[in-house]
Amino acid sequence: MSELTKQNIADYYSLINGLARFLSREDEHGYVFACADYQPLEQEVIAKLEGQLLAKGRHLLALRLQKDPDRSVRAQIEAAIAEVQPDALLVHGLDDLLSREVTTGALTAEGARVIDMLNYSREALNELGLPIVFWLSRRNLTLLGNRAADLFAQRRRSVFFFTYQPELEANTPPLQSRFREDYRSSEDYKRLRLQVNLLESQLKEARQKGYSAHRIAREIALPLATKYSELDLHEQAAELLEAYDEAFDATNPKLLKQLAEIAYKAGKYVKAEQCLQSALRQLPEGGRTAFKADLLFDLGDVYKDIGQLEKALEAFGESQHLLEALIAEGYDGKRKLAVRLERLGKIYKAKGQFDQALDFFLKRSKLGEELYADNPQNEGLKNGLAISYSKLGEIYQAKGQFDKALDLFLKRSKLGEELFAANPHNANLENGLAISYYKLAELYRAQESTAKAKVFYDKAIEVWEKLYERTQWGQIGEYLETVRGRVAALGMGNT
Repeated sequence: MSELTKQNIADYYSLINGLARFLSREDEHGYVFACADYQPLEQEVIAKLEGQLLAKGRHLLALRLQKDPDRSVRAQIEAAIAEVQPDALLVHGLDDLLSREVTTGALTAEGARVIDMLNYSREALNELGLPIVFWLSRRNLTLLGNRAADLFAQRRRSVFFFTYQPELEANTPPLQSRFREDYRSSEDYKRLRLQVNLLESQLKEARQKGYSAHRIAREIALPLATKYSELDLHEQAAELLEAYDEAFDATNPKLLKQLAEIAYKAGKYVKAEQCLQSALRQLPEGGRTAFKADLLFDLGDVYKDIGQLEKALEAFGESQHLLEALIAEGYDGKRKLAVRLERLGKIYKAKGQFDQALDFFLKRSKLGEELYADNPQNEGLKNGLAISYSKLGEIYQAKGQFDKALDLFLKRSKLGEELFAANPHNANLENGLAISYYKLAELYRAQESTAKAKVFYDKAIEVWEKLYERTQWGQIGEYLETVRGRVAALGMGNT
């Protein structure tokens, strides 16, 4: 049971570094398995791995599998490698393909076929010539080990078990969840846990008394799943809703939106998409409502996270145009519109279409300035404006327009200094300020303004050192190592 012990943050980073070493070796091949008990770690770990490999000049492709009966897991992997030609591969979304019976929890025939075909593909996976990580839940990892013993036995390393749970640690900005944003005190956490315990008792009692599935779904399962989700217990939330899936009212768009939100947070993207599409179909054709705009926005997030960027652009674009029409009629939706514009800009930037990205980031910054001018005391609006300047500056820098980028990065740093001065205990604002200094330093370095680059590298180091001393946030240690390396490379002495 040692693998179930909660890891400290040092163990967590040690595991990430171990995975990064496996993925970055030039002569490495074959596959390993990884899983996290705390679901939000998946995206966090992937981002860190991508960053570490990028720093080594290697490309990690994170491939989310699609539920396609005509394309096996092996076929999807081979197609992605042929198209992108990465140096390493991380495969996630396998859990969505391993479907189970709602009543018994047993693997369906379709789910069994996925595992069997993957088992038969083990030699082909080894022959692909690059390292592969399969990411899946502990529950399905156990199932795979039993049903596909040969596949499991031929893994290149022991399983990478991430059991770190940041909700039990204080001050962990990179893993801030909805719970930590909304319920910051231990008293609120305990209160939420008590609510969960009460609902779990009610669920047990309702099952014992033979309440109808419809009643349990409506009165207990949905509220309990919502609380699970707020505590970042996303796997439990998804499994609970799956057990009562057929008992929910599939004609209620608001309910479907709730179900989609919980599925999305659990990484059940297929289910989230199904709920959102069904909710949209329930709305009057041609109707223009803020609720429809919200559904489209959520759908765009689903498509964005599974890499279907064209569909994401379409959904975000529809949401944007609908909001613009509603705002013209008096609806107070400018903040929502700002988020849509930023999403669209980010996707175009990811696609390398910088002119389109620039258009949306310009609109976002202009709207941010209007919102902040109307409410200059609002920290969120001010920080949003600061971030929009940073995003816009990145686009100008990518286009080689360094003067415009510099002006925007300086504006961002000025706002960051004001925000942190007004709220010096906010770790996110402190980290944002350090990042703004780092981006200025990087821009000056690109322009070969070595002295100015060192000034801002030193400023970033000073802020990050204080933040690390206060929070012991492991990623700050990585940032500090990177920046100190940059300073050393300048040849002007270490900080």
